[in-house]
Amino acid sequence: AQRHEEERNKLRRTNQMLGGPGGETLEERARKLNQQAEAEKREIVERIKAMEEEDRIRLEEKEKARKEEEEKREKERLEQEERLRKMHEEEEERRRRAELE
Repeated sequence: AQRHEEERNKLRRTNQMLGGPGGETLEERARKLNQQAEAEKREIVERIKAMEEEDRIRLEEKEKARKEEEEKREKERLEQEERLRKMHEEEEERRRRAELE
């Protein structure tokens, strides 16, 4: 039993010597490292989420700009068609007047 106690004391001293500043035990250091790793993991996940959100917003803005450009082109096309229709109507009206004279 005494030999067992001596071994435990020796292991405890070794554990304390291997520990960090302030006499932390290996278990305490391991716990702190795990906490630090979890905090870093959360930070990385948050950064990834932020980048994904930025990408989503960028894509939405790009799609909105594309739709606006498409609508602008369609409006211009319709306006041009209307101008051409009016020109044809005016030309027809001139022809009719010329025939009447």
